[in-house]
Amino acid sequence: MFVLNFADTSHIDGPMTGDLRALEAGIARVDSIGGTAMRDAVAAGEDYLTHHAQRDRKVIIVITDGNDNSSVAALDAIRAGAEQHGITVYAVGLLGDGDPHAGRQRHDLTQLTEATGGQAYFPMSVAELGGVAREVAAQTPLQCPRPSRPPQASARRLSPPTPGTGHQRGNPAAA
Repeated sequence: MFVLNFADTSHIDGPMTGDLRALEAGIARVDSIGGTAMRDAVAAGEDYLTHHAQRDRKVIIVITDGNDNSSVAALDAIRAGAEQHGITVYAVGLLGDGDPHAGRQRHDLTQLTEATGGQAYFPMSVAELGGVAREVAAQTPLQCPRPSRPPQASARRLSPPTPGTGHQRGNPAAA
């Protein structure tokens, strides 16, 4: 596992390690000053995983709180890179109801995650983050071998949300 923090630029704050304390220290260094270059961060994470991963299963979990307004990387390019390198992307979008860009961000995160076999989550409150974290952890076991043949997309989808959790999935236009 590694920690890549991003705002208008991205940087590795916790290199590939199994040391939980080192990962926590990387997370604690989060700097949210500036714009949001989420697509650039995913591209950097793909590159880092491709060169440093020691296991076949590669997963990126993106946590973002805003509209991507600083990236150079195109959504199609990062989606293709993830598919090419066998990287599954999960996303947690902490998007405010008053954000005029929330609909597009939901759409982009959903498109990226579903194309790679992952899932996008959009918790309605901070209180729901623990449940989202547990669900993502259940979907991304640390030592799960990659199947020799990728399963069908329907077999890779998560189970329906627990009623009352506020997790929105699927077509963002319907949300």
